[in-house]
Amino acid sequence: MILRIGIPSYDGVLCEETQHTLAAIKEEKKLWTIDLRVASGTYPAHARNACITLDECHLKKQKYNFDYFLSMDADIAFDVKNLERLVAANVDIISMAYTGRTEKTCNLLMAGDWGIKPGISSMSCWLPVYAHGIKKCDWVGMGACLLKKEVLEKMEHPYFRHTVIDNGESANEVTEDWGFCIAAKNAGYDIWIDRDNRAAHIPH
Repeated sequence: MILRIGIPSYDGVLCEETQHTLAAIKEEKKLWTIDLRVASGTYPAHARNACITLDECHLKKQKYNFDYFLSMDADIAFDVKNLERLVAANVDIISMAYTGRTEKTCNLLMAGDWGIKPGISSMSCWLPVYAHGIKKCDWVGMGACLLKKEVLEKMEHPYFRHTVIDNGESANEVTEDWGFCIAAKNAGYDIWIDRDNRAAHIPH
């Protein structure tokens, strides 16, 4: 199995804990072959897309030479067993569970459901940190999310994009994480989170 790991990083630097996680993953040579891509840039959507394809402007759908793509942030850490668990779930899109880093989000998982329409999710719709089990949801963060390659081969590029949502009173631009989830659900894919599969969101 070939696993591509894509990490966007503002300055190309990864947290020490993230580096330890990657080193442990690379040690498991019997489980997978690792293809690591770290993309620098000030625009997260461009960096995430660059981890998958270097041709940011192509319009043609591609076939990829990896089996899974792990979207990972430069400040996320977890045990190798967590990644094995994601693969074993055998679903198209599934995320580990991790909280936000701010005072408002430290007790909420970076996952939830939409409110009145896709792209609008008040914090009351975010999943609480104490919840357990595998759950289907409308969106997850892309900090520790595993995708089967078929998802990317079916979806239109750019996969990660900042999408503008009109809620009737104003227009808001949502993050590339939410933009991806909107596009994935429109393409017919379910999105899952394993709330017992915990990753650490490292303060920095």
